[in-house]
Amino acid sequence: MDLYINYHLIMFSNHLNISRRSYSSLATNASHNNLNPWFLTGFCDGESNFTVRITKSNSTKIGWIVQPVFQICLHKKDLSLLEKIKSFLGVGEIYNHQEESYNYVVQSLEGIKVIIKHFKFYPLLTKKREDYELFAQIVTLIEKKNI
Repeated sequence: MDLYINYHLIMFSNHLNISRRSYSSLATNASHNNLNPWFLTGFCDGESNFTVRITKSNSTKIGWIVQPVFQICLHKKDLSLLEKIKSFLGVGEIYNHQEESYNYVVQSLEGIKVIIKHFKFYPLLTKKREDYELFAQIVTLIEKKNI
């Protein structure tokens, strides 16, 4: 009796269309770039950073330039994810950082406002939230021309 049951299972399996598949949490169709905003926030909690560059400059009244920067640096194999993030947010640029990595960078004030708006509606959950809040305060001061 066992042989008979196994025979039917073998026959049934011959009719299945088994093919190799790859699974990902990302959309496979580039025209439907629907990243979940919470996915982006969680990803940024782990992989992004908020930086404020302060550089000496003769072209400003105070002699310094204060520039907020948001960035994500990933291995070259994850370039498509950086492209999806850039497309989702609609701001920033992707640069070849080193031979093995790429950087998604947002440094224009208008682009930074988009980043701040995203994290206002989809807040960070880790200690990085404190960094973001300081970053947002600096951007507010820059907008008011206090820096």
